[in-house]
Order: sequence, then structure tokens, then C-alpha cells
Amino acid sequence: MSDLAHFFYDRRDNHNSNGRKIKLPCLNIWLSDRDRQKAELLSAALRDAIMRGSKHVGVRFWKSKGEGLMTQAEKERGYSTSQYAILGMVTWPEVHAQKLPKWAIPTDYRDFSLNALPMDLSDVDWQLT
Repeated sequence: MSDLAHFFYDRRDNHNSNGRKIKLPCLNIWLSDRDRQKAELLSAALRDAIMRGSKHVGVRFWKSKGEGLMTQAEKERGYSTSQYAILGMVTWPEVHAQKLPKWAIPTDYRDFSLNALPMDLSDVDWQLT
């Protein structure tokens, strides 16, 4: 099993949500970080997300194909008894002006749009504050 990281499924029974007790499914991820490299990457991504006023930060994890599927007994219990290896992790710190026009943000952002794309540099509003 990989020393990089592991994940497993869990369930928080009797979680209180708006006065109701619910069974809350959880995905637990454990990262080994002896050289603090992962902590520094995650910290930088979170810092930059806060600075740009974002409510999320991108982090992706890789696992082996087919690994991590719960057995029928685990599904009925609501949690896994096995830990599954995470093979890799990537995150990307980003900083950009919060008021950029939709055509100027990265193309994979949900709000990206080519509407109102300026036809000439003289049409660009250079005051983004």
C-alpha cells in the first residue's frame, strides 16, 4: 500500500442538521507529509483562494482504477473497513483580480464566457478595482 495517502468511507450517525438527526456520509483522506511539501501546497492554494474571495480550492487525488469500491456489506453498514491507496495529488494556487470580466478568467471556470469580448485593446477597461 502507498505511503503517500489513503482514503476510506465513513458515516457520521446522528449528525444534527437543522434540528434533524441524519446519517452523514464522509470521505476521509489521510496524507503522509514527512517533508511538509503537501501542507505547503495546500496552504498556498487555500491562501490564494481566500485572497481572491473564492469559496473553493481545487485539489485532485488519483487512485488505481477499480480500487475503492465498497462491498455490499460495507454499503449496508455505511462505511468501509478497508483503506485504499491514493497514488497522487495535485493542487494549483491561483491569484487574479476578483472583478475580472468573464472572458478574462481561466476557460475551465464555470463563469467563463466570451460574451462581451472586446474587439480591440482600446475597448478593454484597465481599471479592475
